[in-house]
Amino acid sequence: MKEICNKEKCTGCMACFNCCPKKAIKMETENGFYFPIIDEEKCIDCGLCKKKCPSINKIIKYFPQENIAYAVINKNKNIRDTSSSGGVFYNIAKSIIQQNGVVYGAAWDSKLQVKHIRIENIDEIKMLQGSKYVQSNIDFSYNNVKRDLKFGKKVLFSGVPCQIAGLLSFLEKKYDNLYTCEVLCHGNASPIIFEEHKKYIEKINNAKLKEINFRYKTKEKCQNIQYKFDNNINVINQDPLKDYYYNGFQSGILLRDSCYKCNYIGIERCADITLADFWGIKKDSIKLDDNLCYPSLVFVNTKQGKELFEINKKDWNIFKRPIEEAIWGNLSLRRSVPINKYKKKFFTEYPINGYEETAKKFLIEHKGIKDRIKKLIGKNATAFLIKVLKR
Repeated sequence: MKEICNKEKCTGCMACFNCCPKKAIKMETENGFYFPIIDEEKCIDCGLCKKKCPSINKIIKYFPQENIAYAVINKNKNIRDTSSSGGVFYNIAKSIIQQNGVVYGAAWDSKLQVKHIRIENIDEIKMLQGSKYVQSNIDFSYNNVKRDLKFGKKVLFSGVPCQIAGLLSFLEKKYDNLYTCEVLCHGNASPIIFEEHKKYIEKINNAKLKEINFRYKTKEKCQNIQYKFDNNINVINQDPLKDYYYNGFQSGILLRDSCYKCNYIGIERCADITLADFWGIKKDSIKLDDNLCYPSLVFVNTKQGKELFEINKKDWNIFKRPIEEAIWGNLSLRRSVPINKYKKKFFTEYPINGYEETAKKFLIEHKGIKDRIKKLIGKNATAFLIKVLKR
């Protein structure tokens, strides 16, 4: 079997799938993750798949301009409430569409599977908002982007860093009408395991799922999981780590192997503009009208990123912050997710025992030393102790 890159390096970005002139590559799943499989009868050994693979070829990266991080909050509360954090993406997408452009991003489809789609209407932006926490299926999006670019349309492509890298590697040349927006990523979780989780949620609620929101905001809390069902039942989980799938995602059990040695960690970025939650920001250092809202972290990395930023400034409250503050608060800028010791056990036992039994065994909170100390001496004392130990 021909191999494009080592499986542990493959991000499932689908650049190879999009570039093959003979359609000799199909994407199949292993442990629920997408991997390319080459049909050797169709393959003509042109080498394009290796040439376009971002995991074995260098991708140009940029430092944030002026070495500055921005904390950004949308002035429109309705937009903030339907966004994961500060509501920045909505305006960026809107500005492209208003210029007769198109936007690509991850959306839930009718089966609640996550796929990259193309939109060209402002009311469709809501489909791309919010965190999905499932690796999206790129399908033929890169080919469609290339077609739009050649027709002269302005294109905004949003995705996690490895998907941005996949697009740039696929295109090879720079297009002045292409704008890329990356969302800092904790990791790509298994779509197949998510399918199993949905079945489990439907079983325990005896109803069909019709909507999922992993970052649902209430008056009390900005991080909840919301499951909506077709019988109008609305289940809100205020402790996400008690949700099997979410806990498996956060703990690293359900991530693909490439996430543990991610090529896109660090302050150098491959997209025009970078978005994330601004975890770690000192909230008393900025004026927030909405105490439940965390601002978006924004890096402006290129000339085109600056264009996107400048055109939307009037709609945002913007605070310049030291870049060190952004690095301190966001683990994705410092290191890859460590391999969870239960990952191998989960994927070994899941095919035998099924999702529910295996999830109950492994996709639960495993208390570490920090949590045990916190329980013994309290949250504030633990925070003080950690500060002292870091000196």
